[in-house]
Amino acid sequence: MRVVFLCLLAAMTGIAIADDSHFANTDVFNLELAVDPQIAPDGSQVVYVRQSMDIMSDRAVANLWMVDTDGDNHRPLLSGRASYGSPRWSPDGRRLAYVSGDDNGKSQIHLRWMDTGQTAVLSNVQRSPQSISW
Repeated sequence: MRVVFLCLLAAMTGIAIADDSHFANTDVFNLELAVDPQIAPDGSQVVYVRQSMDIMSDRAVANLWMVDTDGDNHRPLLSGRASYGSPRWSPDGRRLAYVSGDDNGKSQIHLRWMDTGQTAVLSNVQRSPQSISW
């Protein structure tokens, strides 16, 4: 009986190893999501949050990316070790407010002038800002 069980177990393990169609726990590090798209007031560009997982730190990473609405000029706007999110265009489309967090988990509201790329920190709060808007 024990031999039959071991043979059955070995056969099932071989089947599971041979079948690559299932989602493995490490596959999450190969996935990227586009979330929170924000269309510029003039309709020419979209800023969105590109989320992925960093296998070395085992944490989520969120960067801001921009693309023209015709699909051209796809590029990172803000990327790196910090986490960026909640992009919001100013009503005139000349500035972009966003939330940026550091490795300590503290997030602040930032403002970016789109023509020059200059940024300013607008807040100094203890808790992460939520649902920012103009």
